[in-house]
Amino acid sequence: ELDRRPRFRLNRAYFSAGVSVACMDETIKARYLGTDYKLDVDNAISPTIGFGYTLSDRVAIECDLRWDFYSGTLIRTGRGGNGSLQGNTISIGPVYKGEAKNIKFLGAMTPLAHLSLGYKRLHGHIDYPISKFKPAFGGDVGVGIQKETIDVRLGYRFFQLDRDNTIPGTDVSLSSKELDLSCFFLEFSYQLYP
Repeated sequence: ELDRRPRFRLNRAYFSAGVSVACMDETIKARYLGTDYKLDVDNAISPTIGFGYTLSDRVAIECDLRWDFYSGTLIRTGRGGNGSLQGNTISIGPVYKGEAKNIKFLGAMTPLAHLSLGYKRLHGHIDYPISKFKPAFGGDVGVGIQKETIDVRLGYRFFQLDRDNTIPGTDVSLSSKELDLSCFFLEFSYQLYP
């Protein structure tokens, strides 16, 4: 018989570890001393650790820390360069879990939805006239399913970072002043109740 009890254990903390992959399509351009620069950011992979605490049998608050590794391509006039960005994101928000459903060949699955606010900071050095971007607040929304302790989520993240450290004499009028790292993501994680 299918167990339709809520998936959260009331008043219990839990931990999670996983990884998310994200797809985006961002390009920014600049010109410095007659050289044209174009930075393309296409995707990211983010190892993640998290902590959650149940507020009721359906609702919990989760806090996650991600290490973001972006796949970037830098094109300069006549040559390339390092365009790989790195960063960290911390986020917090509620997650709601519904009633378990029995799916043929897969067994009991619990649907879930989450909404969170986050803070993203980039670090590292790239061969670009704008070497730093300001940290920014953003957020994400997602839906998913959980089978026992395995959690799979699909969603959208919104983050836009303003340029910060720009070499004097750089022409930045070729594109917007923000680096838009908004993306669709797919996340896999494992939950552990101590």
